[in-house]
Amino acid sequence: DQTFDSLFFMEEKITSEALERAVPRLFADKSCGEVFRIKGFVKNKDGQWMELNATHDSRTLEPIAVGQEVLIVIGEHLQEDKIREILKEEETCQS
Repeated sequence: DQTFDSLFFMEEKITSEALERAVPRLFADKSCGEVFRIKGFVKNKDGQWMELNATHDSRTLEPIAVGQEVLIVIGEHLQEDKIREILKEEETCQS
């Protein structure tokens, strides 16, 4: 019996550029838990909606017509506070 956790991050206000920096950290940092997949919708710095679908092996971030600010992190033993911390760090980081 395998069960997975899913965390939903609504209205996080993170740009796609910051999310691109955060995704590798979320997969690598074991204090976040064991992250299997990250998906969702965010806007880029120009206000265009982008759709993210990421696993350890692949990542796509493509423009879409309409979206809603949401990120879904799927894995085991997920640590919501640590994941939020990384998302906030990358959003405030100057690229």
